[in-house]
Amino acid sequence: MYCFVKRDIARVAYSFFLLAGMILAILSPLPAEASQITGSSDGLKVYHVEPFDFVYPTTVFKESPINGISLAMARNEYEPVTFAVISSRDYHNVTLQVEEPADANGHHIRRNNIDVRVVKVWRQSGTSTLPGREVLVPELLMKDDTVPIVDSFENGRYVPPSLPSAFRTAFHAGQVKQIWITVHTTVSENPAGLYNGKIKLLSEGRVIKAIGMAVRVLPITLPGPSKRYCIYFRGRIEPSHEEYLDKALYMKEVKDIREHGFDGITIYDEKFDQIAEGIDRAAAAGLKYVVVIGFGPARPEIVNRIIQHARAKGMGIYFYGADEPNNDERLMSHIRKSKIIHEGGGKVVTAITRARYVVLMDRRSRIYEKLPGTYEPLDWANYHLKASINYIDGLVRGVNAKGSNLETYYWQISQENPIMHRLYSGYYLWRTGLDGVFPYCYQSYSPVSPYNGGDKFWRKNRYARVLDTTYPSMEGPVPTLQWEAIRAGINDVRYLTLLASLSPSGRLPGSIEKILTGFGYIGFDNDGAEAYRGSKFSFARERIIDAIMRAQESRAKSGSPAKHFAPQAKRQLPVK
Repeated sequence: MYCFVKRDIARVAYSFFLLAGMILAILSPLPAEASQITGSSDGLKVYHVEPFDFVYPTTVFKESPINGISLAMARNEYEPVTFAVISSRDYHNVTLQVEEPADANGHHIRRNNIDVRVVKVWRQSGTSTLPGREVLVPELLMKDDTVPIVDSFENGRYVPPSLPSAFRTAFHAGQVKQIWITVHTTVSENPAGLYNGKIKLLSEGRVIKAIGMAVRVLPITLPGPSKRYCIYFRGRIEPSHEEYLDKALYMKEVKDIREHGFDGITIYDEKFDQIAEGIDRAAAAGLKYVVVIGFGPARPEIVNRIIQHARAKGMGIYFYGADEPNNDERLMSHIRKSKIIHEGGGKVVTAITRARYVVLMDRRSRIYEKLPGTYEPLDWANYHLKASINYIDGLVRGVNAKGSNLETYYWQISQENPIMHRLYSGYYLWRTGLDGVFPYCYQSYSPVSPYNGGDKFWRKNRYARVLDTTYPSMEGPVPTLQWEAIRAGINDVRYLTLLASLSPSGRLPGSIEKILTGFGYIGFDNDGAEAYRGSKFSFARERIIDAIMRAQESRAKSGSPAKHFAPQAKRQLPVK
């Protein structure tokens, strides 16, 4: 729960009123059927968990049990809250009921805007980019973790499992089970105020625990982030392709991407009609642009035809060069493809290391000696984060200056390390001053079930890991802790974007800048080691919200409107 310390008497009184309301909501008497069994004899204890901290069946909690959960959020946000349950006995067929949180004026957070899941802890081949020793990992956010997951392959094509859509789990004596709740508020339905509700846990239809649920909807409406969020999306429209998705599943996945804060996706289909259909589907989901990975035949007029279709749909569009052109041969291949794209009026993006980008952007580099009369600057560079860290961390430290073209970075977001993903899509990105992130990937086909216990397969003389950030099912994508952490990171940037817009200079307050210095590069392949705790992010969010509230009050008193956020001026420093 966020607590807000105010500097003037009015703010102290207002905060105390809201805080007291939340406490009363949590401690108020429970319904008769629940009050009889929520004492010490019920055998159930509930504990607070910071979002994205790992909880295992054997986790020991040092804090006292809680009687309720609470969260604070903006009027247009998806926000998680999570708790752990420990039982002294077995409970089977455990279901959950949510009493809609309501404010004093009768406004409700609708039940279908409260998504309840259970965190599945399962065995995976490490938590980094390459397989390692098998470890237990809290990852999948499932509606029902009691049913077997049955998928298959038919004629070389993956057939995802059909999974239940209703919440169900089981409690085993002495083991911890984590419950995950995502609350969605909307401007049209949720004015600022305190919303109180309850959550009931039932076994075989009988209430075994009831806890309070308090949601403080803040007088804050978040803007879109001042950063670009694109993701590698591999779903195909081509029916013969192994990554084909029928239209219903395709749209569910693309809408899920949009709801998690992304504004662009890739299109891997190569035929014009399928590329056009991909653009149409992205537009229907509310995305702003697409990146076309392949197109054929490779001619400028085809590029221009695709551009005209995107413009007719109000969509931005980019074209992908040669992927990771990190040697001379691939760099020359990229330059040839880039020339076709530019001649057709398109803009070029690709994944690249900073070192290769410098070579590509230098007319006098050796690569252009092999291609006389050619110069193909990159419109959008998507840097490999680890391989380009000297440049990127130099931006953070103020010893480098950002280039004038679009610059983002990428990393493998299928790694089971949610804290890292929140960091790189949020506070660390903000500190770099780069334009956004373009990570890999949403889901990726593999020749083995992504639900297999080892999570690895043999490819090109070595083992590779399944690269699924969300998991497939017939009902739509199954989220993970890392996927929700990325949304939290994007929301971190949305809060910072709002705060910066409330400043006459477009900059953050010094106190917030100081807090953000604690969010630095932590590296990869740490096999689940947590460099930060979730509480570090909660503390930062709390202080940012407090700063927004003070800034909004100050503007309301002065009558000055908030300014549109403008990125900080580029520092005139040497580029390394």
